[in-house]
Amino acid sequence: MGALDWVILLLVAAAFAAAVIYSVKHKGSCSGDCASCGKSCGRKTKK
Repeated sequence: MGALDWVILLLVAAAFAAAVIYSVKHKGSCSGDCASCGKSCGRKTKK
């Protein structure tokens, strides 16, 4: 493996780690499915 391969592998691993950290931090946030949501958010339903 060359140096460019290691850089690409490092970037992919960093992007994966950032995605995991983001999903853990935003675990309880709104999923967009207001019909099954028990929270009282400010979204208005479409008619």
